[in-house]
Amino acid sequence: MSVVLFTPESAYGASLRAWGAHDAKRLALAVVWGRYDEADARAELATTLAWHAERAGFKGISCREVAASMIEEEVDLLDAEHERVLQRMIANAEAKLQHDHRDAIGAATAAADVARAANAPPSLIEKAFRIARWRTRERA
Repeated sequence: MSVVLFTPESAYGASLRAWGAHDAKRLALAVVWGRYDEADARAELATTLAWHAERAGFKGISCREVAASMIEEEVDLLDAEHERVLQRMIANAEAKLQHDHRDAIGAATAAADVARAANAPPSLIEKAFRIARWRTRERA
């Protein structure tokens, strides 16, 4: 007796995920940057996936469920990456402030340089600067 590794539905879902991967990343980035509402991103991706499913003749798969799952996964990945970037931004800003506690512009620039290199949202710059300034004051 052999075990079926893929059902038609799971194969269809895998195909849709592959075809929509780029759009999911693009839409998740727009959501994280605050440029797009998550519900709108899910709806747009579901529409794209539905087009692919229609062209491929796939039946019995929920493009809305696949889209929601893909957007959620991509947003979670970006949030985790931005948390790592935020920690690097804080460390760079703290280093500037420890050298000269009055160098607010240098600290903000150090944080912005990390954000720019990592394509992180600008909102992280102020957050990193405030945390770095608070930490530096606490240590003083």
